[in-house]
Amino acid sequence: ETEDTHVSLDFSTVDDPEGQFPHLARITREFGIRLAQDPVPVRPAVHYFVGGLATDLAGRTSLSGLWACGECASTGFHGANRMGSNSLLEGLVHGRMVGQAVSKAEHRPRRRFLQSEHAVQPTPPDVELSLSDMTYSLKSLLWRQVGIERDGPGLSDALARIERWESYLERLGPMNRAGVETLNMVQVARALALSSLFRQESRGAHYREDFPNLDPAWQQHSRIKLGPDGFWLRTVPTRSSSKRTEV
Repeated sequence: ETEDTHVSLDFSTVDDPEGQFPHLARITREFGIRLAQDPVPVRPAVHYFVGGLATDLAGRTSLSGLWACGECASTGFHGANRMGSNSLLEGLVHGRMVGQAVSKAEHRPRRRFLQSEHAVQPTPPDVELSLSDMTYSLKSLLWRQVGIERDGPGLSDALARIERWESYLERLGPMNRAGVETLNMVQVARALALSSLFRQESRGAHYREDFPNLDPAWQQHSRIKLGPDGFWLRTVPTRSSSKRTEV
């Protein structure tokens, strides 16, 4: 309603807020904010991205040797959604299940892949690529155009920018650890933008301004995977749906 970047938290009616929330009080003091008297600016975090690595109930992913559980996994353990109230249970119960499965699995020495699969040309001397600048630009772009409220044109524009950054990284970026991590972030961002553009409705925490209503045809899970020819998307039916779509 205010078109501001944040809302404010008011502790003025709370008894001894600095005593009850000492860590928060220390943080706000660093910004010159007195918890008992001053409004504290707050804004949403990114917990609204509900998803993760597709696994079976033992935590296995499609990549041999990679296991996942808890916040980073999409197991179906709690149905279609995994929110904050049940992620703790998933971490404890499913974490134990995954730990038991991993301990029984056969372990072999595996190669460590640090170099990109793409041919990386030496960086020309007159070109300098700042990984920190790209990381901050990526965060800003995702917040503005792939955030809580998004639409088709904004997602398409974000996707085009992300694809250019990915191309720059593959051709010019240093393939050290920081370079590979930045490339990974850009690829995950591309997957987010593609998934958001693919899903043409608003359901749960996903809100498309150009498709604001629920559509029963989309009562399915969206899955995205990076293959040799790029990303591919499909929908996986829930228990109440039998339709499947692939692109």
